[in-house]
Amino acid sequence: MGKAWYALRVKPHCERKVHERLLAEEIETFLPLVRVQPVNPRAAKIKPYFPGYLFVCADLEQVGANKLNWTPGAIG
Repeated sequence: MGKAWYALRVKPHCERKVHERLLAEEIETFLPLVRVQPVNPRAAKIKPYFPGYLFVCADLEQVGANKLNWTPGAIG
């Protein structure tokens, strides 16, 4: 089948944690970020462009869909 891109749904505010965990397992990921001007000066200034989602490029037959779904912070 080969590699393909998939959208992986993650828990709120866990996008970076899941991104780093999958990169540590050598799975190609893409997390687009956008710079924002929050009203609260202590709020995050860089946020995910698609909150709650992370893009993964993998061969599901080789990696296994369960490995992605059971990653801490991932929903499915």
